[in-house]
Amino acid sequence: MPVVIERDHIAGARLLTLRSAFGLELKGMSRRGRSVYSIVKREFGLRGNQQRVYDQFDTLVTERTGVARHGEPTGPRPALRP
Repeated sequence: MPVVIERDHIAGARLLTLRSAFGLELKGMSRRGRSVYSIVKREFGLRGNQQRVYDQFDTLVTERTGVARHGEPTGPRPALRP
């Protein structure tokens, strides 16, 4: 497991954490304090309903970190061996 040691790594880890929490929030899980939806809207200036903001945020996170949602590769798929 990689170690988070630099400022940009910490920012990237935070983005990935927010995306995961936002996905859980869309599925109905709640938390104390402000919703992830409101945090993301305020910090990144995104607009729309929860699903549209999530889609915009997911694209933003994938572009900044190079990490797609679980199970979705960001680059070309490697060739399968016969």
